[in-house]
Amino acid sequence: MSEKIEIFTDISAANYFQDTNGYWGFMYRVQKLDGSWEQKRIRGKKRNFKLKKQAKEYYDTEIVQNRRITTKNATYDTVAASFLEQYKMQVLESSYERMTKIVSTLSVTFGNSDLSKVTAKNIIDYFAKIYDAYSGSELKKRFTVLKAIFSHAQQFFELRNDPFKHIKFIKKDQKTYEVEDFWTVDEFNFINDEILKRLEIADETSEKDLLLEQAILNTLFWVGLRLGELIVLNEKDLYKNDGVWYLNICKTQTKVKNGYETKQGTKTGTSRELPIDNELAALLLKMVDIHKHFYGYDKNKALLISKDGITPISRNKPYRTIQKYTLRHETINVHYINPHRMRHSHGSVLLNNGEDLAVVSKRLGHKDTSTTEKYYVRIYKKRLMNVINTINKIKNIEK
Repeated sequence: MSEKIEIFTDISAANYFQDTNGYWGFMYRVQKLDGSWEQKRIRGKKRNFKLKKQAKEYYDTEIVQNRRITTKNATYDTVAASFLEQYKMQVLESSYERMTKIVSTLSVTFGNSDLSKVTAKNIIDYFAKIYDAYSGSELKKRFTVLKAIFSHAQQFFELRNDPFKHIKFIKKDQKTYEVEDFWTVDEFNFINDEILKRLEIADETSEKDLLLEQAILNTLFWVGLRLGELIVLNEKDLYKNDGVWYLNICKTQTKVKNGYETKQGTKTGTSRELPIDNELAALLLKMVDIHKHFYGYDKNKALLISKDGITPISRNKPYRTIQKYTLRHETINVHYINPHRMRHSHGSVLLNNGEDLAVVSKRLGHKDTSTTEKYYVRIYKKRLMNVINTINKIKNIEK
């Protein structure tokens, strides 16, 4: 276990000693911020150092590497590196990786900036510049992380100014960005085409990963599943009847006290058998072939499987996949939506192309059509207005 991170300006060499039980420990001194020196003692028995070599390695790796020499002119990159090192000790690897990406994104603008000279106006100007390009949640993440890095600088780098005390994060106006709740077919195709381009030059390992990403996105967009329904799909849930391919949606993943568990039935309690197009069926059959090739066939195995070949994909995998081709992609100009909005996209595509509200409601697994109306109120109102146009057209014809 790592020692608590210490803040000091200098450190002495270690003096090693062997106690009466034969364990090796050491003492060292650190110079604190006020210039005074403080002696530290590491007992070998507590850490089971039976060899002097073990004590030396501990001093070099755990004590010296955890030193924090402060500077009044700390740059963003310097403070961010320290922040990430401390953050890594507190969270899972996946959380650390996500934080690293946000920190790196901010580094493009603030990398070499002396944080003592960064003003509230500099930060406001940055967010004003990117405001229209990103979702409210992405803006909030960047704001929170940048604020945390400044807080870290105050705690560990003697930073005295706090520009964030003059700034309040204002939520993005949801009404202005209603259109971003969904993807159009064209927007989805932009992303799907990008995956197809990558598949053309992919090796075997990359091909497997890309096909999984393609299967996740296509199933969400063209079937409209809830995230919990997607994750627990088994290979046996994909079947063909009278020349038509189906997905049997008969279970879901639900949140419980200690995590998630699979339960029979769906959120509304009813199962549904959904016909799917041949192109999507072929893609999902490729996933089955991959399972056979790499992991062995098992009809009870998850249809969308993680890299260990045993467990289903994590709940974060669809989020990361969408982010990969939106927020973190330089050439695809498609806004980010979360996996549940892919489900809304499916419903909106069907309604916009003339499908009956009751049919869409049943396909999505809504309890009744009133739920569907609530989520697709804008489209439904537009459809109602089209009724007037139809009536006017009929009257004109009759005249």
